Amino acid sequence: ANPRVGTSYRQEVAPGIAEDASIVMAIGTPFTVPAGTFEDTLEINDVDPIGGGVDPKRFARGVGLIVDEALTLRSFTD
Repeated sequence: ANPRVGTSYRQEVAPGIAEDASIVMAIGTPFTVPAGTFEDTLEINDVDPIGGGVDPKRFARGVGLIVDEALTLRSFTD
């Protein structure tokens, strides 16, 4: 994939039932969690237009998901 800041995409398309989408918020920024500091991350916001919620998520290159709501990566092995 080749994400770009501001790009959005749909996750679910069920009008009136599930219309979640994601928006790319930041690319390549460092971010620290208990497992360490990751230099190259991707930040997205998952948006629920029906329920009105926004769920920020952060992914680290070569690792995967490191932040999702109350979840933060505590440790990992390569």
